[in-house]
Amino acid sequence: KLIKNGNTGYFAYFVAGTILSQTKKDEAIPLLKKSLSLKESSRVYAQLGFCYDGSRDDLAILYYEKAVDPNIKNYDENEITLANLGLCYKYLKEYETALKYFDRAIEILPEYTSAIGSKLETLGILGRFDELISTCNESLHKNSPKMEDEDIIDFLERKRDALFELDRLDDALECSNEI
Repeated sequence: KLIKNGNTGYFAYFVAGTILSQTKKDEAIPLLKKSLSLKESSRVYAQLGFCYDGSRDDLAILYYEKAVDPNIKNYDENEITLANLGLCYKYLKEYETALKYFDRAIEILPEYTSAIGSKLETLGILGRFDELISTCNESLHKNSPKMEDEDIIDFLERKRDALFELDRLDDALECSNEI
């Protein structure tokens, strides 16, 4: 509707593509690419990454990485784009790279529980249980007053499972009691 009404600037294509991407990602892609052809923007690159996320992780990574490239105009490194990049790498089983992006997202927003949870899951996949436990403890210590109950429970369950994997059964039982 924005474009049909004569709005043909970069922002009109970006807004239309962003709205459409919530339900029809394939139809949003041409609008977002048109927006990019008019003006390079990390926000448009991030939205294109979102459109490909889960279907073409190779393209999602390409666009997400452009979104966090400080050399482009209108650079905007944000925690959501970084965490999404981490998820794409995790799906591709490039776990060390995924952890790097989760850490960058957490640096920007230390209480970003989605990125922390993804980091904890990745550490578990890698069998890095001691690091998982320390990350969990640190996050719960810093963030628990701001966290949703389900996030606290999720983190404690991950910690309990890691303790169990390390054969620290008494600690795992104690952690279970906290849940």
